Amino acid sequence: MEQVSMGDILDQTVKRKATTAEIYKVRAGREVLYVGQSASVYDRLEAHLGLDWRADRSYLGRYVFEHLPHSRRWTVSLYSLRELEKIVVPWFRKQGADWYTSAIYRARADRTFVEKTLWLRSSPLRPKVPSPSASCQRRPSSK
Repeated sequence: MEQVSMGDILDQTVKRKATTAEIYKVRAGREVLYVGQSASVYDRLEAHLGLDWRADRSYLGRYVFEHLPHSRRWTVSLYSLRELEKIVVPWFRKQGADWYTSAIYRARADRTFVEKTLWLRSSPLRPKVPSPSASCQRRPSSK
């Protein structure tokens, strides 16, 4: 995992190393603000901020600029899919999916799946998943 500050991205002073990172997480302290994915994370982050000639600022970019100068200290963590295996597989198993193994992760994980899983795992506002039995119950008739 690599970590960079939002300030370094804003200043475009990040040393762009060849990276295998495909997932990024933006944090303000301990709070996760955003989880995203891209084959080129640095280009995508710059596009969010409107630093790329091809794009206007995204919601994330506008949020960063609304919270300057504090947002300069926010942290951006960059992950490869391989690194996230160590986070995603145990999280699924903790949720009761004992069948979910590293072999299944390696065979089926793609950026979109891992991005959504990391967001669910990181978000303090995790949606509650209703049990199948609760969603199949009939409502009493109003006779």
